[in-house]
Amino acid sequence: MDTDKQGVVGKGDYDYENSRPAIVLDDAQNVELTDEPEAVIEDLDEGLTYDVKGELPAGAAFDEANHTFTFTPEAAGEYEIVFTVDDGVIPVEKQGTILVAE
Repeated sequence: MDTDKQGVVGKGDYDYENSRPAIVLDDAQNVELTDEPEAVIEDLDEGLTYDVKGELPAGAAFDEANHTFTFTPEAAGEYEIVFTVDDGVIPVEKQGTILVAE
């Protein structure tokens, strides 16, 4: 048995290195109360699990199966959303900000 760079044991030669998954977010998003922003996280690699951490603000939802975040703001304010992606080895978190004006 051989051990790869991440400590995974198996048969054969390994030229595998597990890279940290990435979440790319734009700078703070500015929206109006009448807007309905939506963001889709592209599945760039099979086997990744996408989610949000903590409680979402009223009017927000995250569809894990489709990696889709939707938000119909109910009040003006600044909202922090923490998105997560996990490959089973290296979990990653990224905070996004949505600024809702009246």
